[in-house]
Amino acid sequence: MVTRFHRIRMPAILLSDHKSLYAGDQYLLHDGHKAAQSIVHTAHTVKPTVGVKQGCPLSPLLFSLYINDIGTIAEGVQEAFTGTEDVLVMHMLYADDLTLLANAPDAMQTMLNRLVAYARTKHLTINTAKSEVVHFNSRRGAQVPTFMLAGAALKCSDSFKYLGMAYHRTLNMTASSEHAAIPMLAAAHRIPGFVRDTALCDKPFASLWLAKAYVVPAGMYGCQVWSSGFLHEGVEFRSTLQILHLNFFKGTLGVKRSAPKWAILRECAHETLQFYCFRAAIRFYNGLLSSNSATLKQALHADLKLVPRA
Repeated sequence: MVTRFHRIRMPAILLSDHKSLYAGDQYLLHDGHKAAQSIVHTAHTVKPTVGVKQGCPLSPLLFSLYINDIGTIAEGVQEAFTGTEDVLVMHMLYADDLTLLANAPDAMQTMLNRLVAYARTKHLTINTAKSEVVHFNSRRGAQVPTFMLAGAALKCSDSFKYLGMAYHRTLNMTASSEHAAIPMLAAAHRIPGFVRDTALCDKPFASLWLAKAYVVPAGMYGCQVWSSGFLHEGVEFRSTLQILHLNFFKGTLGVKRSAPKWAILRECAHETLQFYCFRAAIRFYNGLLSSNSATLKQALHADLKLVPRA
C-alpha cells in the first residue's frame, strides 16, 4: 500500500502519518469471553502485514486510493454504451464491491482476465463464489456465453443486487421495486411488538406515526431509480408496496380489506407511497443538477436521452 501511495505522489506528511498509524500494529483475535481470556493469557497476537484497519474511519478512503487505478483493466476495451455516444461505462465500484459492464462478450472476458492479474499484483483475493453474470435484455433459455474468472466458470443469474437494490435482466423496474417489500414487511412486523412492549396498544395513532418513520422509508429504498413507472396519475395503488402499505393501515384500524383506499389514507393522515417517491425522485434529480461532479451530470444527460419525449 505504501508503494502505491508513493506512486500516486501522496504528500510526504500524509504518507508519514499513514506509516505511523500502521507501525507496530497488533490485533487480538477472540471468539467469545473464554477464548479471549485464553488468548490474553498465552499472549497470542497477530501482526498484520497487509490490509487496512477494521473499523477505522480512514480505511475506506485508503482502500479506495489503493485501487483507484482499477480502470486500467479496461484500456483498449469497448465499454458499455449509454444513452449518449460519448459516455461509456466500464464499471461501478463501491468499496470492494465491483461491477463490470460491457456490450460484447469478448470485451467482458478480457476485463475479467485483466482483473485476475490486477488482483494478483495488488495482493487481493477475488471471491468467485460471490461473482455472477447477468445478461441484460436476454431471453429466458437463450444460449449465452460462459465467462471464466480465475479458472472458475461464473454462474449466470436473472438479477443482481448492487448497493441494496435489485436489477433484473429485463430491466423491469417493477421487479426491482418488489425487492423492497422484504425490508418493508420486516419494519411493519416490528411495530406491533414495539407497541405491545411499550403499552401503546390503546393508542393506534402511535402505530401510524411509527409507520411513517419506519415502514415508509423501508419501502422507499432505491425509489429514485425504480419508481418512475409508478409516478403517473391514476397508478397510485398499482404497486405491490402500496398494497402492503394499505394492508398495514387496515390491520391497525381493524377494518375490512375492501375498505376504500383513499378513505383509509385520510383516516391515517398518510399519503400514498407515490407522493413520497415522487418527492424523493425530485430531490434526487435536483441534487444531480446542482452537483459539482462532471460524471454525475454526464450520467444524468445520458439517462435523459433514454426517456421518450411526449
